[in-house]
Amino acid sequence: MKPFYKALCLVLFAYVCTSNASYAKDKLAVVILVDGLAPAFVDKVDTPTFDRLAREGVKSDHLIPVYPTVSMSNHTSFTTGCWPENHGILSNRFIDPERGLYDSSLDADWRTGCESIFEAAERQGVTSAAIGITGFASSSKGKRATFVSKETKWSDYPSDTERANEVVRLLRKPKEERPSLIVVYFQEPDHSIHYDTSIVRTLMSNLDAAIGKVLNALGGLPDDVEKALFIGADHGHKPVEQYVNIKRILNKHDIEADYASSGASSFLYFKNEAAIDAAFTALSDYEFLNVYRSNELPSYARIGKGSRVGDLLVQAKPPYWLEDPDQFPDIVHWLGMTHIWPVAFQVPTGGLQSTHGYPPDVVEMHGAFYAWGDGIKRAITIDTLNQVDVHPTVASWLGIDPGTPVDGTVIESLFSSQEKIE
Repeated sequence: MKPFYKALCLVLFAYVCTSNASYAKDKLAVVILVDGLAPAFVDKVDTPTFDRLAREGVKSDHLIPVYPTVSMSNHTSFTTGCWPENHGILSNRFIDPERGLYDSSLDADWRTGCESIFEAAERQGVTSAAIGITGFASSSKGKRATFVSKETKWSDYPSDTERANEVVRLLRKPKEERPSLIVVYFQEPDHSIHYDTSIVRTLMSNLDAAIGKVLNALGGLPDDVEKALFIGADHGHKPVEQYVNIKRILNKHDIEADYASSGASSFLYFKNEAAIDAAFTALSDYEFLNVYRSNELPSYARIGKGSRVGDLLVQAKPPYWLEDPDQFPDIVHWLGMTHIWPVAFQVPTGGLQSTHGYPPDVVEMHGAFYAWGDGIKRAITIDTLNQVDVHPTVASWLGIDPGTPVDGTVIESLFSSQEKIE
């Protein structure tokens, strides 16, 4: 090569390296799923962290959950960006004809499709953490991210303060060890608010402080790290009154069906298909229930038509609610709850005060959403977004492809290349 061209190549090489170095900044996203974070809860107490997020970023009071508006279907849609008809987690409880009863399992093997955001990131070489979030591990494939939770069941979960400390420790790791994506689950206010709505102020103050720790740790990262925080809720909350005694109703009408219920809905599974019509007619007579055949589901029920979907879907109307009778203490069964008690009644001391699971057009089911950080617009409110939109939006911010497949869309209105966190 002639000296002139050699010199030109060296100059161009140096320019490219220098140019790339000025733009090739690290990216780090923390994605928090807060269980039961209803916008109304944020408004009930002084929340300096949430106020800051709204002031310096993007917020929405209408993160619309998937149906049914319970935890596990929405946790999975939050992480995968898919409707339940594609990821297969139809509720907190349902029956799979081969695997049996699904009961809020964290095992990724229960999914029938779709990738979580942390699985998609790891596949593309982005070191990730999945902390406390559903699907962080698989019974057949092991952990699904570089960093995962130590807990294996809900009863082992730490407080949100402890969980925030765990995230802070990850953020303070040396650059070569630190994950670029952290997806984490916070269990309050939902964990406690179901049974005691009077403690919402305490729960929200604690949550605000916990998220404040994470926000401060993000702000303490080096200037050459582009950082963002995304916060979403799986659902909102609505006050409830009478419990629908589903097993008593089935016994009263001699309906032989297996059932799986959660929040405000119940799947009924029939071994004898000839019994379905009579059951549909009997259940439809109850004014506090909506009943749907599996091939005539409402448009908002994106749960598909697979074998996990019951032959009938029973939906309680607010303020009525549904849970399987085995969720109650044994003594109520000894006292004839499912055979002689009323078909609907007010649960005595210790009963639910607030719940979810109603159709997503019930506005109290909507959750709060916040986005903050580099490249995120400041002080704007967006009207609505869907639960399935969070995954592709986070992927877009990170500069990676979303999981395969994905149903949600990127919320482009969040982004601004001009915004920098100071």
